[in-house]
Amino acid sequence: MGRKTLASALVSAILSICHSQVIITKFEDQSGTVSGNLLHNGGDEPDPDIYLTTPQIIRRHGYRSESHVVQTTDGYLLTIHRIPQSKNGTQGKQPVFLQHGLLSSSADFVISNDKSLAFILSDLGYDVWLGNSRGNTYSRAHAWLPTNTDEFWNFTFHEMGVRDLPTALAYVSNVTGLMGDIIYIGHSMGTTMFYSMASTLPEFTHKHVKVMAGLAPVAYMTYITSPIRYFAPFVNDIQVIRLFYPHLIAYFSG
Repeated sequence: MGRKTLASALVSAILSICHSQVIITKFEDQSGTVSGNLLHNGGDEPDPDIYLTTPQIIRRHGYRSESHVVQTTDGYLLTIHRIPQSKNGTQGKQPVFLQHGLLSSSADFVISNDKSLAFILSDLGYDVWLGNSRGNTYSRAHAWLPTNTDEFWNFTFHEMGVRDLPTALAYVSNVTGLMGDIIYIGHSMGTTMFYSMASTLPEFTHKHVKVMAGLAPVAYMTYITSPIRYFAPFVNDIQVIRLFYPHLIAYFSG
């Protein structure tokens, strides 16, 4: 069996397992946001956080939450979530900015209960800011473009790096008054965005960011030799799995 055929068979098998293991329902939370509810066969209770938005998750775990909206130079309206204080009420000092990866959101950093990176940093005394890239569930708005137009979606990670990040980081510097003291932590595409900003706007980056930490960094995407390249033709199917069956990602990753 060829490698591409094997990859196709594996994706099909995962989709079959998905349909046999879960039931998808819809609900509307107090904010009016419609989300998915994953009910496992056998009556397992779902994690209560799956019902909640990022600010709601933050508050449910005993932290104070803030939401800030900023506008990029090309009109995108981005929501930045903030945890300004630790659980015991201590005001965070040095700002740390967390940027999610591809097809994700600020929720990535708060969905692991007390092991969540955002909560750990907050308890260590940091002023935690959580970015959301244009087009995701918290930043799907524009000053003049409707979100259902091709023009709205005509962007790549490059625009996220040279427009979204500078707007967000400048805002954090302005609010905190600590220009040049931001610790930046990016995950996956969140590192790619930073590299785009740093290489295109080096003076701005040096002015606002003290240090950058990359989690699963991605700098180059050409000449890939990893077997993962054989899954590229099935990326849309894999995205469906991630969107509707996130528990399976954890299952297959051990």
